[in-house]
Amino acid sequence: MTLRDLRREKGWSQEQLADISGVSARTIQRLEKGETTGMDTSKALAAAFDMPLTDLQQYMNPNQEQNSMNADISTTKTPFYSWKAFFIHLATYIVVITWLFGMSRFFELDYGIATWIGFGWGFYIVLHGFNVATSGE
Repeated sequence: MTLRDLRREKGWSQEQLADISGVSARTIQRLEKGETTGMDTSKALAAAFDMPLTDLQQYMNPNQEQNSMNADISTTKTPFYSWKAFFIHLATYIVVITWLFGMSRFFELDYGIATWIGFGWGFYIVLHGFNVATSGE
């Protein structure tokens, strides 16, 4: 049901709705064509129809379900970006851990710190990979 249907259900013309709500008839025409409106106009129309603003917004945005479906479709690119982020994370890990072990060897330091950092960060990378693989995307 659209705003036009709601107005017709009340038996009002566009001009009558404009008079009752205090909104111009041109604004009513625009809304019935699907254009968006400001919050003040929405509140005035909700008061005219004697309904909560949230209910009125469903009449003013009848394609909201279609828009949410389009939003879901537009997020189908996320698997690529999720896997890309994982591989960037993995490459960063390899470079940094190699550098840490190289510095430890160069300065003849104990490998303990580099090993613990490697294990901790490696565990996080395994979790990251698991989350990406099982996210269902």
